[in-house]
Amino acid sequence: MFGKKIAGDEFIEVHDGDVVHRLFVKRSARKSISLSIKSDGTPVVHCPKLTLKSTLKKVAISNIAWVSTKVEQVRAKGEKVRATYEYGTTVLFMGEDIVLHTAQLHQKEEVLLESDGLYIKASNPIDVRLSVKSFYRTQAKALFVERTQYWISEIDFAREDTKILIKTMATRWGSMSSTGRMNLNIALMRTPIECIDYVIVHELCHQKHPHHQSPFWAEVEGIMPDYKQWEKVLKSYGTQDF
Repeated sequence: MFGKKIAGDEFIEVHDGDVVHRLFVKRSARKSISLSIKSDGTPVVHCPKLTLKSTLKKVAISNIAWVSTKVEQVRAKGEKVRATYEYGTTVLFMGEDIVLHTAQLHQKEEVLLESDGLYIKASNPIDVRLSVKSFYRTQAKALFVERTQYWISEIDFAREDTKILIKTMATRWGSMSSTGRMNLNIALMRTPIECIDYVIVHELCHQKHPHHQSPFWAEVEGIMPDYKQWEKVLKSYGTQDF
């Protein structure tokens, strides 16, 4: 979930000359050790649950040049590492940073989501970016329909024939046409599920109130009492560079 700390806030520290890097440790059921850089420039070491800290430190030290370079990119240039779509960096999916891995997949799929990250057949940043976008769209097609149908069943005035169109929008998360067609920004796949629900509820309420006056907001709050919390979280995400 957005703003969630890494479990336990476990970390190791390694030196690159006079610079000390604090790498947070994320343990899971994975079988290998890898490094990634979060979107805010925080380095993370991903590892099996029982890996010794001494082993993690050796891996970090052997890759310290890579860590320093990526951290410096964020701090000096203000770039989001995920925008490079390089292996070892992260992308946002459902409010979580997931690591990109290269893989020789045997399945028909070009992309495979596992507990320790997103595995992709592509071999260069351009194709990786396209694969990630294709993955988002595939996931969005199923999730947006599922959540919309759920909220239609909860909202008595929502139109059962509401159609969904997944779009790339530079400044908006969603919109509702006069004919009942709901446009949803594919960039919502970066955000927590509660943010997706909020946007869907927001747009469905426009079927009754085609404005943003007080009756509209009262309707939204009646359906989703904590909407302001998720509206605030949503504002911390961007629709650009997708």
